[in-house]
Amino acid sequence: MNKPENVGSEACNRSSDLNFESLTQRDDGPGPLGMANAKITSAGEQNVKETLDINWEEPNFLQAPLWRTWEDLSQRHRVSAPSMSEDGLDQPGVSRGFEFSLLCYNILAQRLLEENSSLYTHCIPEALCWKDRRKLLLRELSSFDADILCLQEVQEDHFEEDLKLLLQERGYGCVYKRRTGNRPDGCAICYKTKRMELVASHEMEFVRPYVNVLSKDNVGLAVLLRPLEDPRVEPFCVTNTHLLYNPWRGDIKLAQIALLFAELHRFLGNQASNLRFTNRLPLILCGDFNSLPFSPLYRFVQDSLLHYNGLLSSKVSGQNKISPFNWHLLPSPLLPRHLGIGSNCCYFEQPGYNGGARPAVVEQKRIVEQISQMGIDTSDDRVVSPARWIEVDGTAVETNTILTPKLDNGSISVEKGVRGTVRRRYNRITLLALRWQTACVQRPPNLLHLRGVTVSDEGELFSCKTMEFEGGPSSLKQNSTISHPFHLTSVYSHVISRTGKLEATIFNSGQGQTVDYIFYSANLQPQRFHRETMNRRVQDGRLQLVARLSLPNEIDIHDIGGLPNIHCPSDHIPLAAQFRLLS
Repeated sequence: MNKPENVGSEACNRSSDLNFESLTQRDDGPGPLGMANAKITSAGEQNVKETLDINWEEPNFLQAPLWRTWEDLSQRHRVSAPSMSEDGLDQPGVSRGFEFSLLCYNILAQRLLEENSSLYTHCIPEALCWKDRRKLLLRELSSFDADILCLQEVQEDHFEEDLKLLLQERGYGCVYKRRTGNRPDGCAICYKTKRMELVASHEMEFVRPYVNVLSKDNVGLAVLLRPLEDPRVEPFCVTNTHLLYNPWRGDIKLAQIALLFAELHRFLGNQASNLRFTNRLPLILCGDFNSLPFSPLYRFVQDSLLHYNGLLSSKVSGQNKISPFNWHLLPSPLLPRHLGIGSNCCYFEQPGYNGGARPAVVEQKRIVEQISQMGIDTSDDRVVSPARWIEVDGTAVETNTILTPKLDNGSISVEKGVRGTVRRRYNRITLLALRWQTACVQRPPNLLHLRGVTVSDEGELFSCKTMEFEGGPSSLKQNSTISHPFHLTSVYSHVISRTGKLEATIFNSGQGQTVDYIFYSANLQPQRFHRETMNRRVQDGRLQLVARLSLPNEIDIHDIGGLPNIHCPSDHIPLAAQFRLLS
């Protein structure tokens, strides 16, 4: 897309003439996050340009003319908190747990706004000027006063020059991860240092060399926070991410979230082992998933399982209808074997790695170097594609290599007649591992379906094999099923109970949808939902959902002129929730 010519520049020059609507605060006072339930009065009643100067001491909730109320969910828990007696009184000496609030917000990077100006043709120029958007954004964050901020599309220079300094003055500690490549924005997690301390952080990059489904510059960020008010409460993990936007590349989105789960599992496992935590660490996962509710990707996150055999890439996120021009199916397996990630989204021990899996990127670079030493041009992506190369006992071997048995003590040599010859000896365990490489499990397109010959009696193409290697068992099952080890449920039900209309967190090109989510750990996996009966009871574990801020529907956002506007600095609606973490 072409960059717009001086987007919002004229509006910035006229900023002194802007008239903003005044705010009135309800008598019932602020909600759980210290945010007043406010409503905009009629336009033009008061010129409040001077009040746009940020004053942290007197926050005013500046939001679009939408009534957003807090929904109390504390009574829905089946099991009451152990700190409360039957009459509702506190039990002496028993912890009430740690209550905290969290905000998830895509704040719309200014450079992305300018590069994709066609999405904001419905907006007035004043709403697109960073000078005014910045003031509205800072005031909005001040009004929420959340304990934890999870922000997406945070432009790096704006973060370092404006947001970070002001948030630190407000008492926040900040962790930031910029997208890879030349991308200008990234994800940030900010937390109040008086209430919690940072135990560890983990940056996640979703780019892997020569892997088609992991070729984009999206990132994730995870922090492990320890509450300071109650030493009996163990740390908890907060993860923030922003998945790929492209509606047609659902395969990339699914691969990105699968890689995120694998990185999270390893990160939390290492922290639990190092710090000797006795319980499974609670997890909050939030961000912009660029996927709709009820979509396959959403079901994968919430149900911990997805069967994607025959699934179109364009249908993974639920954002597109079937197109006769896009019939790309998801690859099986979704993630290449050499990444060291199984179908359960966990890293497994690689054979021949002396008891531990090396980082996948390091291993892949080493294989590419070996290919270069063979005199092969590695600039051709087709040559160094993981589908054509495997690692055998520390050597990179092309998948069309012929394995010829010899009579010398049962040894086997690897012969390469076209690109030279590499001769090595391999033991039986190493050769057995070759059965599950891509070249071995890929079904020829013209192969006849003969039951018991080319297809097993059960009708499965491949069976599940588990082999023992040094370092523990590794499941090498290659099928069209993917799962993850976390039990997550959504804070929001995605349907407004009193109207039956779908919630919306974004509005561009004249359409409102939900693409932003807050997921959190639950004790038991919730029952699978039905679109018409979204109200369900979820049994929370040590991490309990206490309240959530209601969301508007598409018509509500349309009636205020869409997003962003002179009251809302972003094209996303912020999500907010309050949790209680028990000891």
